[in-house]
Amino acid sequence: RWRRRRREAAWVRRGVAPRASPGLDGAGGTDPYRGLAPPAGAAGSPTSAAARVKIANGASPAFAVYTDETPPQAELLAHGGELSLRAGTTALKVTIDPITPPSTTPAVALAGNVYRFTVTDQSGAALAVVAGQTITLAMRGPDGISADSSIARLENGAWQAQPTGPSGLQNFLLTNTAAFGDFAILGRIASTPPDTTPLLLIAPLLASGRIALL
Repeated sequence: RWRRRRREAAWVRRGVAPRASPGLDGAGGTDPYRGLAPPAGAAGSPTSAAARVKIANGASPAFAVYTDETPPQAELLAHGGELSLRAGTTALKVTIDPITPPSTTPAVALAGNVYRFTVTDQSGAALAVVAGQTITLAMRGPDGISADSSIARLENGAWQAQPTGPSGLQNFLLTNTAAFGDFAILGRIASTPPDTTPLLLIAPLLASGRIALL
C-alpha cells in the first residue's frame, strides 16, 4: 500500500515520469534497513533512485523521488518553485545514491547510510535551490535510532546538523534544506530497538503544505 500510494501520487504530479516498483505493491510489510556496509547478519544492498522530470512552461516542477525500500530510506520531495532553472532547461535528473562515508566521519556518529542527493538539468549541469527557498529531504534510519538523532549535511569536510523533525513514521526524519549534497542521520542506535508499530501521522505535514504526498 505504501509504495502504491506514493507511486500514484508521483504520477499525478506534473511532469513526473512513472517508475516501475519492484514487488511489495499492495503489501503492508516493512523492509529491514539496508546498509551499504552492514554488520554481520544485517541486510545489505541499499537501492538508489533516479528520475527524469520534465519541465513545463519553464517552471520549477513538483516531484517525488525515493529509493525502492519499503518504506524508502531516502527521499527528495518538491512542491514546485524551489529550483533555480537556467534558460532553456527542459528536464531535470534527480538522483539519490548511497555512498561510502568520508574517512573523516566517526563511524559511531552515523545511524545508517550516507546518501548523495543531486539535481541536474538535461545537460548535466548542477541546479541549486532558489535563494530563500528550501526543498524537503527525508531519510529513514535503522531501527532504534535515538530520539535526538538529526539529519546532517557534509559541508567543507564536517557534518552540519540540519533542523530536523519527525515524519510520524518510526525511524523516519525530515528536513528542509537549501542545498543538495551528501546527507546522513547522526545519532545513536539502541542495542534493542523498541517494539513499536510505525504510525503515519500526516495532519501536521499536510497543514504545512509540503508533504502532501504522504
